[in-house]
Amino acid sequence: MIEQMADWVEVDESKYNEVKDARSVVIEMNVSPYDVPHQVRGGFDEGQRKFVIEFRYIDDEELREVKVDDHVHALIGRKSSRVYSLVVDVDAIGVDSVALKMGPPETVRQGASVALGAMPSRLATKKVREKNYKVADKVLGDYWSSIAKPLVAG
Repeated sequence: MIEQMADWVEVDESKYNEVKDARSVVIEMNVSPYDVPHQVRGGFDEGQRKFVIEFRYIDDEELREVKVDDHVHALIGRKSSRVYSLVVDVDAIGVDSVALKMGPPETVRQGASVALGAMPSRLATKKVREKNYKVADKVLGDYWSSIAKPLVAG
């Protein structure tokens, strides 16, 4: 059971149709509004030492679990393959209790970000939502301070 869950944070969906690459060139992504999360939140399960990041979309669907790597698994839409949650094992990525008390560990965010980048190659499905994973990663970065509050609470 997740003991500390942040409130849902509203995502400004309008800013995720363009992305700047390494040269600061704006690239129009034309992401479907169904692929952009409209809310995000984070929660920490102290007993299991897992940090959960959840995304909400315009609509819901049945979910399935996918192991992304040794320390992250995801719940994705059975039909759409959109990412609905990431579960990060904080012990497996080397985050100790002292780090959790000092501030939102960037290691947890980086682990989630790497997992999102790896998802297209990990999914054995025809319907891979690369744009959704890129937008979810950007949302994660943009809203990290709100998402990570349960990591440092208590």
